Amino acid sequence: MKKMRAVYLETTIVSYYVARPSRDLITAARQQMTREWWEGERGKYTLAVSPVVLAEAQAGDPAATRRRLDALTGCVVLQGSEEIDALADCIRAVLGIPEPKKLDAFHVAYAVFYRIPYLLTWNCAHLADPEVELKLARFCLGQDLWVPIVCTPEHMLARGEESDNVERSNY
Repeated sequence: MKKMRAVYLETTIVSYYVARPSRDLITAARQQMTREWWEGERGKYTLAVSPVVLAEAQAGDPAATRRRLDALTGCVVLQGSEEIDALADCIRAVLGIPEPKKLDAFHVAYAVFYRIPYLLTWNCAHLADPEVELKLARFCLGQDLWVPIVCTPEHMLARGEESDNVERSNY
């Protein structure tokens, strides 16, 4: 049996998946792509989340919280550590993530620490951005750390079946 690859789900993914359809065209398109990935592709991967994702998913409207947490049922919940905390601090500094958004660095730190091939997100300001990815790759390679692929559902849907031939980790 072929071992499944893993995807770290950043909180925006589950939020877009369970949200009521938006009237904003860009948001609505992202919601649709997220649903397409969730319903058609997620079964190809082991889904992983961190305590940070669970905490963020619990914020806000109680009905939306319940939908997010229900959707995350069955995901592997990664354990935190002092190493991950320290790594997140370094990543935040390297990527220039502002203090109010410091939890974004934790998502990256979990994917790096656990050697997860993909970090799936709609956070294009601090995570899924070419300049950010370049800074992250330079930092990780310089420290002999794992470099996850940071991408959106749109990226993963566009890759289609060719991604089935990629093996990147032992996870």
